[in-house]
Order: sequence, then C-alpha cells, then structure tokens
Amino acid sequence: MVCSCVLRSLGLWRQHSDDARKRLLLLCGYVFLTQFTPSEPYLVPYLTQDKHFSNEEVATHIFPVSVYFMLLFTLLAAPACGLLSYRGVIIIGTFGKLGTFVMILLGKSLLSMQLAQVTYALGYSIDMVFSSFLFTLVPEDSYQILTSATQATSMVSFVIAAELGQFLVYKHVPLGDLYNITIVMVGVACLVVFMLPKGPSKRKDKYDILSSSSSNIGRPFMINLFSSHQRLHEIMRETWKGQGLQLLSFWWAFQIAGTAMVVNYATNVFDAINPLSTYNGHVLAAAQGVACIAALVAVPISNVSVESGSLLFASGSALTGSFCFLMAWSKSLWVAYPAYVINIGVNQLLACLLYVQCAKTLSNGQYALLFSLNTLAGYIVQAMFQAIMETFSLSIFYQFYFLAIHFLSLAIIFALLCLLYSWRTSKISLVGPSQHHLPDENAQERDEFMEGEDGQALP
Repeated sequence: MVCSCVLRSLGLWRQHSDDARKRLLLLCGYVFLTQFTPSEPYLVPYLTQDKHFSNEEVATHIFPVSVYFMLLFTLLAAPACGLLSYRGVIIIGTFGKLGTFVMILLGKSLLSMQLAQVTYALGYSIDMVFSSFLFTLVPEDSYQILTSATQATSMVSFVIAAELGQFLVYKHVPLGDLYNITIVMVGVACLVVFMLPKGPSKRKDKYDILSSSSSNIGRPFMINLFSSHQRLHEIMRETWKGQGLQLLSFWWAFQIAGTAMVVNYATNVFDAINPLSTYNGHVLAAAQGVACIAALVAVPISNVSVESGSLLFASGSALTGSFCFLMAWSKSLWVAYPAYVINIGVNQLLACLLYVQCAKTLSNGQYALLFSLNTLAGYIVQAMFQAIMETFSLSIFYQFYFLAIHFLSLAIIFALLCLLYSWRTSKISLVGPSQHHLPDENAQERDEFMEGEDGQALP
C-alpha cells in the first residue's frame, strides 16, 4: 500500500498498464523491505547492553571493519556486475544484509560481530548497484521517475521503521525483538529479489566491456578487463570522456562525502547542545520524511535542473554549507533541528537529480562502473575529512564549521569550473543530447518494462 501511494503521487498508477504497475511495485516493494530496519538505530546499545561489548571495542574493533570492506566491495561492484549480472550482485548483497542481522542477533564473540560488519559492507554496497540497475530497465525518459519512486520508497520505509522502533523501545520491548522484525522483513526481501527483472540482454556494441571485439564476445569480465584489447584505463576514459560528466562526478564525490559526515555527526551536535533532549529520533525521522518529498519533487523539476546547468548544484552546496554553519553557531536545538531537516531534504533532491543527469550523460552504458567509482571517490574524500578532524582534534562544533567551509568552497569552485566549461563549449547545460544509443533489441526490452503484455505504452 505504501509503495502504491508513492507511485500514485508520481502519476505512475494511471499512466501505465497493469503489468507495468506490477513491475514498478515489485521494485519499490523490494526497496521498502530492505530498508525496513527498526533495529539499526539501536545497534550500539544492543552491542553494549545485550552483547556486553565495551564502547571501545565497538568503536575500534567492530565498526572499522565495515569501513574497510565497504571500500573493497564498492571497488569490486562493477567487475561483479559484468561477471554475474546486476541482478546476481543484488541477490548476493540482499543475502549479505540478512546474514548481518542474523549474526548480530545470534553471535556472541567479537569475531562474529566483525564478520557481521563484513556482510554489512557487502549488503549495503549493493544499494549503489541497485540504483544503477534501474537505468538498465527503462527508457531514458523514465530515468527520473523510477529513481525518485525508489528513493522515496526508501525514505518512507526508514521513517516507518524508525518510528516503530522508537515506539517499541518506549514500551520497553527487548532490543532483540527489533532484530527479529528486521530479519523477517529482509528475509522476505530475499525471496522478492529473485522476482526482480533480469534487465536487458547483454549488449554487443563497441562500448560493451564484455564484448569489445568479435574475439572477446562472451568472455568473462575480469578476463576481458585486463586483456590487451580492453584495458581498464581505456574503459574508464570512455566512461568519463564527457566534460559535463567529469564535472558532475567531481561534485558527486565532494558533496556526497560532506553530506555523509553531516548525517553521521548530526546527533553529536544535538547532544552537545542539549544532551537531555528526547526529540532526536523524531527529528531524524522527520528529515527522512522531508527527503521523501524531495525525491518526489525531483520529477517535475528534472528538465528545469538540466537547463539550469551548474546553478542548482552550486546553490545546493552553498545552502548546505550555510545550514552547517547555523547548526554549529546557533547553540540552539530549535535552529539546529530545522537546519538539519532542510539539509537532508535539499541533498536528497540533488542526489536524485544527480544520478539521472550522470546516467543521461554516460556514453557507453557502464552504469555500475560510473556509480561504483564515483561512490568510492566519495568514501575516500570522507576518509580524508575524518583524518583531518582527528588530526586537529576538532570539537563537534568546529567539525561543522569545517564542513560549512567545505561546502561553500565546493560551491565556488564548482561554479567557476562550470563557467569555464560554458565558455569553452558555449553550453550552459552539463547534460547534452544522449550519446547512449542502444541496439534495437535492448531498446525494445526497456520499452517493454514500461508496457504491458498488450503493448500499451505510456500515453
């Protein structure tokens, strides 16, 4: 019912045939199930109170494992998609999520908790793969609709799960029961994942890394990747050859890295302002609710954002920096709370637009490679920020001053780079005419995803 409401809000319910609606519901339903994790906000209390690990063990011996393996699995995502297919990687990642919560619930040793962090990294690294998988299913004019629908569903699922978890904790329900609920939901997702669309058949054109020449057709990705005919640097150069995509990827890495730091440390700011506040959980849920609305708003303004060129993204960075400054400077929860909520909404809107613009600008259809390496670059930037903050022992307020300077600097640098791009190319938009021309058979498969068996297309 939740998923159908999201689709109705986008006008998808009346625009498509019954079969297309079922496929869209299936995708949104899978997202809802995997993101419905009421136990996640209570991981640290569960590990310290129920599993009897110390805070030091959690911070230094358990959590860092997921960071290292997240980098590894993100790097391997593109080769895995080429070797196994997008859906195959998503299936493995979904079972990785299930394994994480099962091991946390049943495990007792430090080693079991560290293994749970490995499967956590495996599971959540496929969220990026799923986002890129969507672009293999539908025609280009449906990119924004499907991206916004799944992102909005994810936010709705998070809000419902968070509020349910907080309600149960208030009723003194054991934290282990929250993990039982999570395991059931993710377990159902492990069944649904096998029903996801397979995606288009493998392409056989000059851009396909699986079949770059007649002698390479059908060879495994890793063999083909390092062959003399198709080296990694050639694939990457072909993928990021457009200057517009290079600029968007630059903004992606630095904006998303900073936003992740804001999300990770927002509650620290709230606690530093008033450690006795009981509204933090509701504020986090409200932020996700606003993010859901922002994801839906991305659909009607998609074309406007393309025509605005760099203006929207540069303005978004400047706005994010301003709100980070307010969160640190105000020393008031009634300023910090709305600043954080608006921040999350703005960045969700920009992320939905960013993913689609990058996909439209991509010339060779290597969505997994683009998304995985851009995400990896963001992780590296985030690690650099973390190292700087730890080296200078910045207080939580000065950390947010640092992030404010970062976002404002990014806005200026990105705007200047885009002005230079416009001067050289005489174009304002970073997204030019699509260079991604699919073979007839794959274009037909994409169109069929949005049609029914009766061939009823979009009106």
